[in-house]
Amino acid sequence: MKKTRVKRIAALVLACCMLLTVVSIPAMAAPALEATVVTSEDARAYMPSWRLYSDGTLMVDAGTLRWGNDGELGVFQVRSPWNNLIHAGRRIDRVVFSGPITGRGGIGHLFPGTGVSVIEGLHHFDTRDVSDFSNLFDQYFQFTGSSSGNVSVDLYPMENWDTSSLTGMFSMLVGVGDSYLHHLDLTAWDVSRVRSMHNVFRTAGIASLDLSGWDTSNVTSLAFAFAAPNLRYLNLSGWDTRQLQGSHVAGMFRGANSLRQITLSENFVLSQHANPELPPVPQNAIYTGYWQNVGAGTPDYPQGSFVFTSDELMNAFKSSGIYPIPGTRPAIWRYPRPEGQPPADTWVWQRHPGVPPTSDTPEPPNTSELPFTDVQPGDEFYNAVRYVFERDLMRGMSDTAFSPNSTLTRAMVATILYRMAGEPQTFFRPIFTDVVGGQWYSDAITWANDMGIVRGVGDSSFAPHVQLTVEQLAAMMHRFAQHMEYDLSTLTQVTAPAGTSEWAMDYVRWAVHNNFIPAGNPSVFATRAETANFMYRFDLRYER
Repeated sequence: MKKTRVKRIAALVLACCMLLTVVSIPAMAAPALEATVVTSEDARAYMPSWRLYSDGTLMVDAGTLRWGNDGELGVFQVRSPWNNLIHAGRRIDRVVFSGPITGRGGIGHLFPGTGVSVIEGLHHFDTRDVSDFSNLFDQYFQFTGSSSGNVSVDLYPMENWDTSSLTGMFSMLVGVGDSYLHHLDLTAWDVSRVRSMHNVFRTAGIASLDLSGWDTSNVTSLAFAFAAPNLRYLNLSGWDTRQLQGSHVAGMFRGANSLRQITLSENFVLSQHANPELPPVPQNAIYTGYWQNVGAGTPDYPQGSFVFTSDELMNAFKSSGIYPIPGTRPAIWRYPRPEGQPPADTWVWQRHPGVPPTSDTPEPPNTSELPFTDVQPGDEFYNAVRYVFERDLMRGMSDTAFSPNSTLTRAMVATILYRMAGEPQTFFRPIFTDVVGGQWYSDAITWANDMGIVRGVGDSSFAPHVQLTVEQLAAMMHRFAQHMEYDLSTLTQVTAPAGTSEWAMDYVRWAVHNNFIPAGNPSVFATRAETANFMYRFDLRYER
């Protein structure tokens, strides 16, 4: 009798735990309550089960993705089955991978075409056995509202995907043209086995690419690889292109009209017939129409002695001969680097004498050392701290400490926003009883109040030394963006995280939507590292 009761109690506890697990699923990981399933498929050997709901939500369950011409499975599946739904006239607004996904072989055309505004769950992917990312996005893929940034697409987990088995990247990001992607960091990818990079970043909205660590010694095609109109900074300092024939680099830079800084390696060598189509440098009141190597200077202030047009620069890296690598069967031919040609270096658009560096967009972080002992390369907030420190938006708590985990006060954030606005001339006025003249924050709070960016906490006080929460930070940044007349549109599907105060819903949804803040509880105090990251991504998003 007792054993029976114990079993019943245990079963009841297990059922309660399962119920709690279901209830704890984030709101964004499920379709609307009133949505119904319009089509679905059960799991097969090469794909998980999935369901498409009437509200446009595609839910993909845990399982294995494996398609292509697979003799072992006896199938020929060249793209995801839900990709074909688009071509059949179905609407897909949101793609959610709800559990662990094991990729094998090729997973091309993983994402469907026009209309997708939300992608979630890429952190579930195990890609260690994936060999081909070719056409990862459908050629017609386009985020909804891309011109205004109306997307909530978390592609950052891709940065940590295991690519050690990858051999193909043909057209990997073709069609992903939204500028929301301009800070995707693929530095850590292992591409040592990749052969095709044809079209890999063509039309992608990435503004800065540091690919210096990529081993390209086995790559056989780079045609149109960087034909991306938003690309501004490109680091190929570790690249080896000596094995590529002329046609294999055709149009490599076609249409990359924003590319203004490129780092080339000792082994970046082109054949005589190569035509990478590097666009000409603008010739106007700022730029001379020429590239200049940095030499002993910096990208802002180059001191190199070589000055070339775009065609001359590419010709300077062309080989005058060809030779086989000893011991290779069949012989592998390489183009040697010509003697007496410009050294491997960083090349930038040359400015007219006396013209200062432009600030139309944030420049990529350099490798100079920060003075802070508590911020090290490899820290997830390192680039953000460097960005705000070098632009004097945030300073250290001491000469050697940034204190990334410390919190901020309302006065500190008002001061940061004042600096972001260029510290406009402001005459202090005693608006709040607890803000007096002559303090380091006095003018900033006066300006921010006049602009409608900050508000008091009572009838007449501001509470300058009170700690700021993440949602309060989002509110201030939202009002700052409104003051600057930036686009503030947000998808209705974006849900504020649990713990968000009712008054902060719109502010937090906007911040989460733009990936300015993590999707955690926003009622906790904001850290200095989180604030630096907010400012960094804010400037990238609005190309300040």
